[in-house]
Amino acid sequence: MSGIFGVTARKNNYGIQQDDYFVLQRSATRGRDGWSLATIFDGGHIEIESKAFSAQSARIPTLVDSDARYARVGCAYAASEPVDPPFVHTSADKSWTVAIDGEVVGYTGQGVANLLQSKGADAFHELNGNFAIIGVYAPRPGLLWYATKSKPLYALYSTTDEVARIASSKDAFLGMYHLIRSPSPFLLGPNEYGTINVNGQLSQYPLPTGEGSGSLVLCGGGLDSLVAAHYTKFNYAGNIVLLYVDYGCKAAEQEWTATQAIARSLGTGAVTMKIPFGFFQLVDSPLVPGAERNVEKSPIKGVAHEWVPARNTVLAALGISLAESNGLARVVTGINMTAASAYPDNEWQWALQLQEFADFAVGVGRRLQIYSPLAGMTKAEIVKHGKMAFNIDYEETMSWSCYEGGDKHCGNCSSCRARQTAFDMAGVKDPTAYRSNR
Repeated sequence: MSGIFGVTARKNNYGIQQDDYFVLQRSATRGRDGWSLATIFDGGHIEIESKAFSAQSARIPTLVDSDARYARVGCAYAASEPVDPPFVHTSADKSWTVAIDGEVVGYTGQGVANLLQSKGADAFHELNGNFAIIGVYAPRPGLLWYATKSKPLYALYSTTDEVARIASSKDAFLGMYHLIRSPSPFLLGPNEYGTINVNGQLSQYPLPTGEGSGSLVLCGGGLDSLVAAHYTKFNYAGNIVLLYVDYGCKAAEQEWTATQAIARSLGTGAVTMKIPFGFFQLVDSPLVPGAERNVEKSPIKGVAHEWVPARNTVLAALGISLAESNGLARVVTGINMTAASAYPDNEWQWALQLQEFADFAVGVGRRLQIYSPLAGMTKAEIVKHGKMAFNIDYEETMSWSCYEGGDKHCGNCSSCRARQTAFDMAGVKDPTAYRSNR
């Protein structure tokens, strides 16, 4: 595998060439020990140089003409491997130059360049595999092309120098931008192709993916799961799978019963799936029987007394795996603003990061959406919206919030208190039976 990079610049100067050199060096951090570089000049002339890395050899050739528009496509790769990237189709003055990270099924690098020569950008639709490609069409060195399936690519544009860059790693651009005053690197793809030019104009087009059909709802049996499931039914076609992960918590029996009740409230097409998962019994959490700490009966607002280390992240990973293996299109979470006041894995940012994670956690050519419809709502807004938008009958449809389990909600734990407050603030009758009312 290779660290690939590309640059297109309106004018050549010493500072730009120094940055070219830094990108080349940093691309070698992907475990490579050699480099190859193609420079495409205005007019279509191409120069290629390949060397092993050393203090003397890792120097990019200096461009003599300080006013020339140019592009560069390069690759840091294992010198011991029988490859010589980047690859060039040498057809008169209409050559394509490409650098490839990963594998393109059925094509060598030269074959990809040849296919682009014959079919242009339509060629990207014919390519399969786990790859990232950066390319330049010789008559237009002011434009960088890219395509990526599940290999990362990052782009950076400099407004002061009119330079656009693409590289396999965000770290390749360290020191080339200001965190506040200038554009920052951004992720391209996955599963897309497009262009960026010296003016910073970006064009993006999707590559075909298998997105599946239907939804998997991470279900704990609570109010959030109930409303999130109805949200999903309202907005998406296809079957709904309610996944309950039994990690041995004190309220596991009640949560599973509530999960089944939620499925019934959705009507036909909703099924439940229960999987045993004993891992969390190895961590210290008051939600698990036998833990050293008990559920807090006098909770302090904003404090995560019943934190289970990385629980939502681990459960989401299980959901992603099951959703992909069952051909589903999305994983649904019930994260919300009330829970986020104490639990960082209920923050909207967590869901956004999870989407980036999921894009690289599924098989090549697949895509899973992370859907968190309640992320911008408080618990009270969730209760009210469930009643008004979906006509949920909270008395007829069981949901379970209490950390303790038992025949009734305890009424004292932080989850019970949040449930009572939510119904009160929403102006909706609370049908819950509590052992103790605060």
